[in-house]
Amino acid sequence: MSAPVSPRGSLPALLRALLMALAVYLPRSAACLPRRNVLLLLVDDLRPALGCYGDALAVTPSADALAAQSALFTAAFAQQALCAPSRTSLLTSRRPQTLRLFDTGSYWRRAAGNFTSLPQMFRERGYHTAAMGKVFHPGIVSNHSDDQPYSWSEPPYHPPAQQFKNWPVCLDADGELHADLFCPVDPRTQPLHTLPDMQTAERAVSWLKQRAALGASTEPWLLAVGLHKPHIPLKMPFEYLNLYPPESVPPPSHPHRPLGLPEVAWNPWMDLRRRHDVAQLNISFPYGPMPEFFSRSVRQGYYAAVSYADDLLGRVLAALADSGQAARTVVLLAGDHGWALGERGEWAKYSTSEDATRTPLLLHLPGETGSLKGFRHVSPLKAAGRRRQRRGPSAAVVVRSPVELLDVMPTLTEAALNVTLSRCPAEGSQPQLCTEGRSLLPLVRGIHRHGRTPAPRRAHELYHLINGASAGDLELQLLTNRVPNAPPGSPTRQSPTTGPCSGLVVSPSRRTAFSQYPRPSVLPRPDSDQPQLRDIRVMGYSVRTRHLRYTEWVAYDPVALRPHWDDLFARELYDHRGDPLEVENVADEPAYRPIVRAMSRLLRSQGVEVEGGAN
Repeated sequence: MSAPVSPRGSLPALLRALLMALAVYLPRSAACLPRRNVLLLLVDDLRPALGCYGDALAVTPSADALAAQSALFTAAFAQQALCAPSRTSLLTSRRPQTLRLFDTGSYWRRAAGNFTSLPQMFRERGYHTAAMGKVFHPGIVSNHSDDQPYSWSEPPYHPPAQQFKNWPVCLDADGELHADLFCPVDPRTQPLHTLPDMQTAERAVSWLKQRAALGASTEPWLLAVGLHKPHIPLKMPFEYLNLYPPESVPPPSHPHRPLGLPEVAWNPWMDLRRRHDVAQLNISFPYGPMPEFFSRSVRQGYYAAVSYADDLLGRVLAALADSGQAARTVVLLAGDHGWALGERGEWAKYSTSEDATRTPLLLHLPGETGSLKGFRHVSPLKAAGRRRQRRGPSAAVVVRSPVELLDVMPTLTEAALNVTLSRCPAEGSQPQLCTEGRSLLPLVRGIHRHGRTPAPRRAHELYHLINGASAGDLELQLLTNRVPNAPPGSPTRQSPTTGPCSGLVVSPSRRTAFSQYPRPSVLPRPDSDQPQLRDIRVMGYSVRTRHLRYTEWVAYDPVALRPHWDDLFARELYDHRGDPLEVENVADEPAYRPIVRAMSRLLRSQGVEVEGGAN
């Protein structure tokens, strides 16, 4: 049908302007693309302990099968390694600094602004939206209602068994039941004779069957399914432990606190220390190491919990395939942040480190990255014999550029709604609907078509950046390839053996990822892992490029919600080309001074001042 015309035979000026804007704003084929369903799978405290990420220990057949038909992001990072800020950030595409949320004590619509959430945007555009399990963080963070009435078309589902999360049901060595960290159980003996994630998966499977019965003529849908495991306590059906005999579980890499790690950066993992079985170990605070025998049990329990979660995810994905809706459903699987397993002597999250912030991210685009129509559920309990030596990530498309969980919302709106979200303004008031992230589709489609990330731009940009030029909108990106046309005297003209700064490139086409974490003091305290807003005195701001992580720990005003950049307590710089475990802090090494200056400028201009509004 043609557009209506004015009595003079031409479109009204306002309508013409709107159509011209849409022609630029939307993809060219948006008008003829049907809207897709969305299945959003969120897994609590999930590090990249998946077979598809190259983890040779992990038995995760469902995640691996999904990855085989998806884009896999090797460097996806949370904006804060704590559930409430990270999930709110992911679901609103705003940074914790913008949300004014660093703990679990406020609701963003009251504390920061009435920002549109991801499910709300879909609901307002005619989608039926539903949540099952842990999607928004519960409590005041989501207004004790999972952000109702804004986000969901039906009451969110929370498994009844979740109320028993911390009950003393773990059989300890003394023969008594306690609230332990390591807690394999028989679900039949638990309250309600089941476990929370089992109930969530069953509800999601039933929901998908019901939607299929309604037929394709009904409105499109967005279903968010959140699993609690492997979040502590490590309570899972005991049979999953059999996948990981203790002798097969290796000790953590570099299990001791690095000498160059600033005290303010240390996470004393108090949430583990408070568990009954850990408390019995009498580990000295704050740097005492976990005994080797118990460290092995925690690592075994974590991997078992991941396999348990993978089993349940497989049931949901199989239900999607069986429903006949897979061909028109975008699927995104992500954790809300990572989880350290004893590396550098740290456990859990609560920091800006790689292990705390890095998490899996898989994106399935039907017809582009593959097809899930033939997906079949294979339980990890039946797939243990398929474990094989893995040397790297395996997926339909592998994206190695750093990306952020902020990018989830603009990615799904473009992939399913054919709508491109505008970027939030760098200064001034924030509109209800915008993004501080960027769609991942250009990365996926560029690699899918060309087999690699687009080549970097002129290498001499780093030379200008480290010699005082404004960072502007540049993103610092370390590359191991040498570019021969760099100007004389620039770092990229050096031989790769002449120093750590050789082969470095700044490219506007490259991405960076920003994270932050608060502390109540410079020295570790019992509340260092989860300080309340009023107690925050230090903030760590971190930026991750392809090969570097740089962090500054600065004074923070919890009333004005502003960092004091001139009051610097510590800095960290890790070169992942030779130090992927972030053991050697090279921030004070003379050879890295130009890089520290450049990274500091990048961190302050893009990570906080521009995106977060602080000076």
